[in-house]
Amino acid sequence: MMFAKIKFANEKEEARGVMALLRKGRVRLHTVQENEEAFFFVPESALAVLDEVGVQYEIVERGGWDAVVQALRSAPARKV
Repeated sequence: MMFAKIKFANEKEEARGVMALLRKGRVRLHTVQENEEAFFFVPESALAVLDEVGVQYEIVERGGWDAVVQALRSAPARKV
């Protein structure tokens, strides 16, 4: 399965996008924080859901499950 690392245009689009993906149920959603920006790893099939709803996002990178695991492992800890 291929994944896309995406970034939403703004916080409003992020909220709309996450809600649209969660409504579909079977969507894996992984978040990585880099330099104060949030990135989401979603299956490529989830991009169709975002397009249906009209959510603005940018594809930053594409890769397999190994790329997702690598990004999650190497992401710095979030500030508390």
